Parts: sequence; C-alpha cells; structure tokens
Amino acid sequence: MDNSFLLDAMDWSYSRVNSFDQCPRMFYLTYLQCADRIDNAFAQWGTLVHSLLERYYREQVELWDLTGLYEKEYSKTVKERFPFPRLEDSYYERGIEYLNNFNGQIGDEEEIRRVVPVIEALKKRFDVPVSIDTYKSAVAKAALSAGADLLNDIWGFRYDERCAKLAAEYDVCVCLMHNRETMEYNDFMDDVKKDLEISLSLAEKYGVKKEKIMLDPGVGFAKTREQNLTIINRLEEIRAMGYPVLLGTSRKSVIGLTLDLPVDEREEGTIATSVIGAMKGCEFFRVHDVQKNVRALRMTDAIRREN
Repeated sequence: MDNSFLLDAMDWSYSRVNSFDQCPRMFYLTYLQCADRIDNAFAQWGTLVHSLLERYYREQVELWDLTGLYEKEYSKTVKERFPFPRLEDSYYERGIEYLNNFNGQIGDEEEIRRVVPVIEALKKRFDVPVSIDTYKSAVAKAALSAGADLLNDIWGFRYDERCAKLAAEYDVCVCLMHNRETMEYNDFMDDVKKDLEISLSLAEKYGVKKEKIMLDPGVGFAKTREQNLTIINRLEEIRAMGYPVLLGTSRKSVIGLTLDLPVDEREEGTIATSVIGAMKGCEFFRVHDVQKNVRALRMTDAIRREN
C-alpha cells in the first residue's frame, strides 16, 4: 500500500525530520507504514510521563516513587502500542532516564528559607544530631552554619564538589549515596562500587576524615526494580568497602512493585529489607515507622548474638 500521501498530511516536527535524516527506511516503517499505531504510542507515553509529574506536584506520590510507578504503568498502558521492540526499548529507557534526573528542583534561596529555621528549632529544642539532605553547596553551608551535624549528599559529592570542602571545614559526618545520571551499567555491582569510589576519592581530596563517612547504596536511584533487589541482597559488598552503610528503603517503589502495594501499605516490606540489611552488615537505617523497625532489628540482633 502506498502511504506516501501521509507525508503531506503529517505534522512535521524536529524529531521526525531528524528521524528521516538518520534513516529514511526507519522513518518509513515508523511514520508511514505504522503511522496510526506509532502516534498512539507516542501520545500514550507522553500522557503517562505527564500524569506522573502531575501526581507528584499534587503531592499524591513521593519523588522516589516516580520511576517505579513509571515501570509499572508503562508495561500496562504503553509497551504493546509500539510496533518495533527497539523503538519501544528506546522510549522506555528515555522515560526512566528523565524521571531519574527529574528532581522537582527549587532554587537555593527557597531551599535555605525552608530548612534553616527547622534546623535551628530542632537544635534549640532537642539534643539530637540533625542531618541535612542536599547536594548543593549553598544550601549545605547555610544548614551547617545553622547547626546541622550530618551532610547527606544523594550525589556523593559528584554534583557539587564544594560540598566535600564544606564537610571538611565544618568537620561533620557525611553520607555518600550512590547515584548516576543514566541506568547504563556494564557490571551492575562493580559499577556501583566504582561510582562510590569516586565519591570517596573526592572526600579524601578535600580532607573529609574517614571516620566521618558512611555509604548509602542508593536504593531507588538510577536502578530498576531488579537492580534494587540485587543491591539489597548484596549489601555485604558495599560494607566490605570499609565504611558503615546506611540503608534507606522505607516505603520505596521496589517494595511497592514487588508486593503491588501503595505507599501507605509498605511497612512489612520495609521491615523485611531492614532485617536483611542488618544481616548484611548495615548499621544505619532510614525509616518512617521507627518503632516497628527498631523492634524487628532488636530481635534480629538477639538471634544473631546466639550464634
């Protein structure tokens, strides 16, 4: 069938012109032979990404759940609409990469305005360590000046090296989390450890004391569900790098995807990961339901001490 008439009726865009320039044959198969189907796939893909961001801005989902929800909904509503596996894979990865890099970022001044009064109030009322979660040096400096005791950097000093310098100047503890801009790995666990080694090198470069450092495997960041499960199962390899390990899995999408549960029903899954983490050598745990996790970890510790 001659579909050349579609060229006149087609809504031309940069991506379509670029597609034709790179491979006329692929352009024909994609936009002419399968025009209706492929346009439907693109539209459905865009609708999915848009709906997830809308849910985030309406505070209906957490930032770290976006990728997991995308994986789940993509398989249900988008995957089968693409006529070519290679094209489908490309758009699947494009969505994952976009949502992993999306951070709903606000300006430094606004972030400082939000966190500094809270830090000052906490330090005034309670005698407890306070952690600031930021990867921006301007925010880190303001928070540390306000009394924060720990700098939790989800980019492990790789986004803004000045955070490492500030950590050394203020002589505070740091948590260096694994993260990366893409989900492309050659050897998953080996690449994760190499990324963390870069963060550790930056800490050493700027004079952060070794005894002030802990590592976070970054569950839920730049990883698929399967990779998140793998890194939880192999946490002992992160611990073998010679630093305390913090595990942050509480209510994350790896639990929701595995158990098919919404955010507010993931406590049992969280507790299971905490127990596994303790068995693998983790020493710090970030959780929402503190009491239940503490009880589970105390029981785990009691059992282990009997060996």
